[in-house]
Order: sequence, then structure tokens, then C-alpha cells
Amino acid sequence: MVLTQAISIGLVTLACTVGHFVWSWLSQLLVTKRFLRQSPIPGPPPSNWIIGHVSKILSDDAPLQLAEWTNTYGPIYKIQLNNSPAVVLTDPAAITSLIRWPSSPTYITKSPDIYGALELGTQPQLHNILTSTDNAYWKAVRQGTAPCFSVSNLKQVFPWVLHLCSKAVQKVHETAATPAANGTTARDHTAVIAAEVNVVDIAKRFTSDVMGHMLFAEDLKGMDMGKSMYIDLFSKLLEEVHQNIANPLRKFMIWSADAKQGKEALKTHDKLMGDKLEAMLANPPPDYTITGTPPQVYKSCSWGIIPLFEFLLRVEDT
Repeated sequence: MVLTQAISIGLVTLACTVGHFVWSWLSQLLVTKRFLRQSPIPGPPPSNWIIGHVSKILSDDAPLQLAEWTNTYGPIYKIQLNNSPAVVLTDPAAITSLIRWPSSPTYITKSPDIYGALELGTQPQLHNILTSTDNAYWKAVRQGTAPCFSVSNLKQVFPWVLHLCSKAVQKVHETAATPAANGTTARDHTAVIAAEVNVVDIAKRFTSDVMGHMLFAEDLKGMDMGKSMYIDLFSKLLEEVHQNIANPLRKFMIWSADAKQGKEALKTHDKLMGDKLEAMLANPPPDYTITGTPPQVYKSCSWGIIPLFEFLLRVEDT
């Protein structure tokens, strides 16, 4: 009897919680619909009544779509992102007044609804330099990482970039010399060159190795053209972030095999970043890297000590 009552109470509580969430979400959606209908700001009709323009924004053709909307509706237009409205600015003057000057009465801070999914890669889920608002926390992190991008420090990375460029050119030359299906070389057949040289893959590998050097002074070996654990993992991480932005309810989809695989990717990434952090603290890389400053230099804020390498999303409290 007691167990039955407990189950009944639990089911009622769950139903009330879900009902409240759905009601709140739909209420916000109706408010958004009214704003979009009454606002004098022009904008494209939503591609989906519930999620609005989310599918367009997250598609591979998003840059072209945004450019098309700008050409059609002007430098300021409105769209719907799930149950919230959004105003897109492409006018440099308007962007400057709203984004660059916090003292402006119209200044807009970062929206946690948009940037929150970028915090899924590590646990505990904390703000990072991409998602934190422009407060003392954000300024301390920016101040700590800025030296890495000085001219003198970038010059120390330049030889590595040239080395990676040489590897990329070598890969293209090797592909061009590969016999085509008809017996000619790829150099004699433009279509074969386009098919065999995967520029996207080379760009991913190049970027991975540059980031590995600037972050840890470590060769991630992407340009060795073999299987790369880092590229595979970060691709899965970005895909999971993409899916969570597109579907805010994804974290509740415990029955979905795809969602489970995404969670496993997040766990793997979290462990990798944790291991990297421990190694960095034990043996700091050179000063010209982003992680080269900690743990020698920290910036204090009212709530604790913030490691300057917030890319790893770790906060050590004092």
C-alpha cells in the first residue's frame, strides 16, 4: 500500500513537472509568435511553426541563407529560434553600438540559451571564454590568454605553421602523381584531382595541429594523414553540440541510441581535457602557448582563482 502511494505521488509529481514545462514553453512560444507578427522589423516566414528557423541556421548552407535574408530583408531582420525571437544585425554601425560598448544602454550580453550548449564538453558544466558574459571573470580570462597572440609569441609558432604547410603541399603533390583510373595521372585530369584531394579533411587536420601546438606545444599528428583520435572526437563533440542547440530536449531522450553515443562522446572529451589539464599543471608548456601561463600566473576574482586557460573549462576555487 505504501509503495503504491509513493508511486502514485511520484507519477503525479512527474506529470505536474512535465506539464509545467510544456505550458511554460508553449506560453513563451505564443509570446514569440505575437512579437514576430506585430513587430515592424521585417523577416522571413518560419520554416517550422514550433522551432522556427533553427533548421535553417544549423544547416550547412547557413552562411548562404543568412546572406540571402540580408539581401532580401535588409541589414536588420527578425527570425524565430525555437520558442524565442531573435533580431539579426548585419549593419556594422548597429553591431558596434550594441556589441562593442558595454556602457551603451542598448548593449546586449551573450544569451545562455544560444551559447549554453558550448559548455557541454566538460563537467562540471561551467562558463568558458566563449559563453561567459563580459564581466570580471571574462576579462581576467581574456587578459590571461592575450599574450599568446602577441607578435613575438606568434612568431614562435610560425615555423610550425610553415612545417604543416609543407606537409599539405606534399600531400597534394602525392595525390596529383597518383595514376588515375584511366591510366593517366591526376595532373592530367582535373576531375580526378578534385575527387582525390579532400581539401576539407586537410583543413581539419591542419587546424587541429595548429591548435595543438598553440594550446599545448604538442603535435597532434593530424597532418601525418593517418587516423586522428582528436579530429574524430572533436567532430563528434561539435555534432553533439549542434544537436543540443537544434533540440533542447535531446538530453531527455534516453531511448535514443544516437543521443547515447553523443553522451559517450562528451564523456570521452571530458576525460581527455581532464588528462590534458593535469599534464599541463604538472609540466607547463612554453610561455608562448595559451596554456603556458598557468599555473605560474593566475588572476584573482571575488569568487576564487581562475586558471587563465579557460578553454578547458576548469575553475579552482580558493
